[in-house]
Amino acid sequence: RSDDGSGGVAEYFRVDGSSELTLFSKQTSHLDNVRANFGDVSDLRIYHDSSNSYIQHLGTGNLIIQQGLDDGDLVLQCDDGSGGVTAYLTLDGSQTRTNVSKDLRLDNSVNLQLGGGGNMSMSHDGSNATFSNATGNLTIQTSTDDGDVIFRCDDGSGGLTPYLTLDG
Repeated sequence: RSDDGSGGVAEYFRVDGSSELTLFSKQTSHLDNVRANFGDVSDLRIYHDSSNSYIQHLGTGNLIIQQGLDDGDLVLQCDDGSGGVTAYLTLDGSQTRTNVSKDLRLDNSVNLQLGGGGNMSMSHDGSNATFSNATGNLTIQTSTDDGDVIFRCDDGSGGLTPYLTLDG
């Protein structure tokens, strides 16, 4: 207990022997470059170095971030460039899917692989784009009533022209 800043006394933390816990009743503050260490050999560290913030896992095993609430989501948010914060990636627990809410850009020569064995891939090497399928058929499909499949290409004058249309 200590002075609460208003002439009274407040509990800031308590060592509870019956439940073997240290309970904090007020916020804690770690100054720059002071780590909060976890584990017998301090192999999980959280700290801020006055420029960047870090969560470091230096031990054995995996770093697991887990949302345990039924139908709860795990949301990765960041500045949206307009002074606000928005969700970029959501692991949607109620829909059992991953939602990407902003553009997803893969660097050159990095494959986007689909399927358990990565048999379908898309990539761009800085000059050319490649769609590759290593097993079964490659199907291009539109399911919209009266929808078309249109293949467009540069028309030689800076525009695009449909060169092949499969009329639905």
